[in-house]
Amino acid sequence: NVLSLTLAGQTNGRKVQVSVVAVNEAGSGSARVSGKVAARLAAASKPRALSLALVSGVVRGSWSAPSDDGGSAVLDYEVWYSTNKKSWTRAADGFSAAPGSAVPGLAAGTKYWVRVRAVTTYGPGTYCAPVSIRTAA
Repeated sequence: NVLSLTLAGQTNGRKVQVSVVAVNEAGSGSARVSGKVAARLAAASKPRALSLALVSGVVRGSWSAPSDDGGSAVLDYEVWYSTNKKSWTRAADGFSAAPGSAVPGLAAGTKYWVRVRAVTTYGPGTYCAPVSIRTAA
């Protein structure tokens, strides 16, 4: 059997040593000590299911939280937009850990690509795939 262990509250890259003791009806076995293992905490995976809608002339995005927060709660979502998928600008969408946001300041009659990433205490995560929308003329 393969067993796993999660140690909460670790610092990324900090080495920890773990001792494991088997216990059953007959008593305790000998401790087995691991070598030191570095904690591997990571940034969040990409937000899921990004969709865009034009509501009263404003582009609104909605998405679901990442499937893996990397060991830390999401503190913010960064919304980025582009007209060419090469040069990206961060939207001034405020600071929010709730999925969903307006994308302010977009020019009328222009096609935009929008992507989102979650930010945790371990930094910004992976961007979701960009989704396009054309603003009203």
